[in-house]
Amino acid sequence: MSLKILPKHLFQAWVDRLHTTHRIVAPKEEYGQYIYGAVEAGEVITLQYPTSVLPPKKYLLPPREELFSFNAKTMEMNPIIEDIPPTIIFAVHTCDMHSLMLLDKIHNTGYADQHYQARRDKTVWVSVEWSMRFARAWERFRFLSSSIFT
Repeated sequence: MSLKILPKHLFQAWVDRLHTTHRIVAPKEEYGQYIYGAVEAGEVITLQYPTSVLPPKKYLLPPREELFSFNAKTMEMNPIIEDIPPTIIFAVHTCDMHSLMLLDKIHNTGYADQHYQARRDKTVWVSVEWSMRFARAWERFRFLSSSIFT
């Protein structure tokens, strides 16, 4: 992973340019909660949001996927590697980035997961750091710990 810093005023133009070659995914507000979903060209991306309902890892490990096909006559089994469009996932929290590094370690140790790797190779993650999120988490922790110990 590498670190690049982009001035805030250039962000939307950069995202619009990326739409020509990539599928863009970012957190979107739905029913008062944030869920990662595809972003259309020109749509503004939310960078500051609380924890999402589902983590962005669903783009690497979908809940359902066809892994292989099996021919009962010839007894042949063939892997099915889905053709994944190049994807950029925006506004990923640093804790999710850490979990991504752990997933990489798990899925590339021993027998590598070829389905995971196919998605991982075509996915770029763009992280943001939002200090208010940590402040709120600390307040929640303080509240929980004080209610547990009193």
